[in-house]
Amino acid sequence: MATHISRSAIADGERPKPRAFGLLLLIVLAVVLGILLASQVVNRLLAFEVEEGSDGNSATLLSPLGKFPFRGNRSLLLSVYPDSKPKEQASLDWTDGPETSTKSRRQLTVLAFQTGASLEQISAWYQKELGPNFKQDKGWTPTGNEASTWMRRVESDSQAEAITFRQELPHRARGVLILPGSAGQGSEIKLYDYMESPGQ
Repeated sequence: MATHISRSAIADGERPKPRAFGLLLLIVLAVVLGILLASQVVNRLLAFEVEEGSDGNSATLLSPLGKFPFRGNRSLLLSVYPDSKPKEQASLDWTDGPETSTKSRRQLTVLAFQTGASLEQISAWYQKELGPNFKQDKGWTPTGNEASTWMRRVESDSQAEAITFRQELPHRARGVLILPGSAGQGSEIKLYDYMESPGQ
C-alpha cells in the first residue's frame, strides 16, 4: 500500500500544472507582441544611412533625436569647418539617357560655406579632420575628362590656387574644395559628394 502511494505521488509530480503552463504562455505572448511593437516603432521613427568608404561601410542611425554613427568614417558632409557660415546648398539628381534608365542615374550634393580663415588654416584643419583616406591636391580643373560634367556643377571655373581633398571610390567621388574668397576676403569651402549608379 505504501508503494502504491509513492508511485501515485511521483505521477502527480510529473504532470504539468495548468497555472504554470498558462503563465509561460502569457510571457511568450507578451514577448512576441513587444517585438512586433518595437519593429513598428523602428520602421516609422528610425532609419539607417549606409555610406561606402575605403575601410568598408559605415552606418548612421537617423532618429528624431539626431544622427548617431555606429562605425567607420562619418559622413563627409558633416565635416564643416568651425565658425564657417552656410552660403549655398545644392542637391542634384539627373540621368544622361532615357528617364527610365537606372544605369545612367547620377546624384550630386554640394554644400558651400564662407569663412574668414586662410586657405592654409582650412587646409591644416581638413588634413587632420579627414585623415589619410583623402588625397590632398593643388588646383581644380573641371575639364578634359569624363568627370568634368559633375565637376563643373561643383565649381565651373578652373582654380589654380584651390586646395582639394579627394576620395575616389567605386561609383563615387567625394571631397572638399577650398577656394580663395572674392576680393581677397577669406575663403570659400565646398563639400561635395557625387554618386552614379553601379551599372555605369
